[in-house]
Amino acid sequence: MEVVEAEKSDLDSFFAYLENQLSENGNGEVPLFQPMSREQSEIP
Repeated sequence: MEVVEAEKSDLDSFFAYLENQLSENGNGEVPLFQPMSREQSEIP
C-alpha cells in the first residue's frame, strides 16, 4: 500500500465518501464513529 497526497481532482470522490460515512454515523444501531452528534449528519 502506498499513501499519496490527494489532488484537487480527488475532492468530489472524497466528499461523497465522507457524506456517506456521516449519514450512517449513529444511525439506528450503528455506533457513533465520528466526534459528531447523531443529529449532525452532514458536512457544514
